[in-house]
Amino acid sequence: MRGGSEPGERRGGRQKGTKNKATLQREQKLAESGLLPLDFLLRVMRNPRRPLHERLDAAAKAAPYVHPRLKAVEAKITVEKACASDWTDAELFAIINNAGGANGGAAPTACD
Repeated sequence: MRGGSEPGERRGGRQKGTKNKATLQREQKLAESGLLPLDFLLRVMRNPRRPLHERLDAAAKAAPYVHPRLKAVEAKITVEKACASDWTDAELFAIINNAGGANGGAAPTACD
């Protein structure tokens, strides 16, 4: 019988994501001060008496804390219409003019 924990198993210690004493003290002091940095940036951004460049700068600096970054998404397109005869005139016209059409811009093939 082997002693200790299994590979990948955790025993004891602080749970993942639990804040340490220094972090808790810092957050408590910030909360007691009454104005957090994000609150300050949002106040500057919303103040119509501030110059526009200051408001834009505050908005740019606050945005990462309010809105998540968008990730690239791979588009998977399936074509249900294989023959040119399955397409309407409007769809074919859109493909010819590079407007994309119903299948994302792929030209239909001619069928026998």
